[in-house]
Amino acid sequence: MSTELSSRLLFALLRPAIHLAARFGVALPSLLKLVELAYFEELRSRHPRDMRAVAKALGMSLRTTAELSKRHRSLFMVREAELERARRITETLTTEGQNVGAIAAALELELPELEAQLQALQALGWVRRNGDTVSVSQLYRGFLDDTLDARLDGLHNQLDVLTEAVWNGFVDPPQEAIHTRTWVFHAEGAALQEMVKATVLRIRHDAVELEESAFSTGMGQRYGVTMSVTPMERP
Repeated sequence: MSTELSSRLLFALLRPAIHLAARFGVALPSLLKLVELAYFEELRSRHPRDMRAVAKALGMSLRTTAELSKRHRSLFMVREAELERARRITETLTTEGQNVGAIAAALELELPELEAQLQALQALGWVRRNGDTVSVSQLYRGFLDDTLDARLDGLHNQLDVLTEAVWNGFVDPPQEAIHTRTWVFHAEGAALQEMVKATVLRIRHDAVELEESAFSTGMGQRYGVTMSVTPMERP
């Protein structure tokens, strides 16, 4: 991949964060600290047991990377990571069931950490367990919640879908088409809400049916669909 393409894509994807930073009046040094923490978090998730690999990717010393790790643990990121971990576990499971050890290896989690998450998911009724075998107990799993942590987790999930769409669309296109659509238009509020409600119900219904079919045949792969409807600050 060319340096020009990677730079232009990163610049484009940074624009939403920069736009919000300008709205909030965030000073550049504070913004750069957040960028450092975000990059550390991403690399740490890729190398959860290898701080040397994280430091090398960051271009920093081990000591500086350890300081970043300490700052990361002391801030709000830990609460959001818990919700993201629960989502990753349920996305890994199928109706057929998987071994606890295999799940821990696939997600690079320590067994005690995975066991605690599984107990919480069992309490919600989302997973069932038979010895060391765990499976999903319901195909539709809603993560909607009014708490700030849950809403931010939803934002992370939405941005993950958009990030994969960018990567697949510009860098490594799959054989099948990537679908991206954006419309900006005028509408009356009540009528728009009716359209949104009908659209969400249809997508959820079809997504559940598609997943049931994929699980029953043992074929298919994970896909992401995201939807946002909002008043626009600028035309």
